Amino acid sequence: MKTDRWGDIIPINCHSQEVKVSSGDLLIANTSDFDLTEGKVYVCKTSYCDIEVVNDKGKLERYSYEWFDVYQGNIVKGY
Repeated sequence: MKTDRWGDIIPINCHSQEVKVSSGDLLIANTSDFDLTEGKVYVCKTSYCDIEVVNDKGKLERYSYEWFDVYQGNIVKGY
């Protein structure tokens, strides 16, 4: 886990870092679009070409890897 000079965790984006995501992995949304909440942790249900998570409306939806960062044990404020 990399941190910046202030000790904050540097996010690892699933798309730009080409991270392998598996079913059950924890992911943090980096956008508030598409029925997601930025900074909220989601559980990956499947990951074949896209990531499937249960969104804020309770629906299982497919999303692009670029909308998620890897959860690194960081504290998520408000959840």
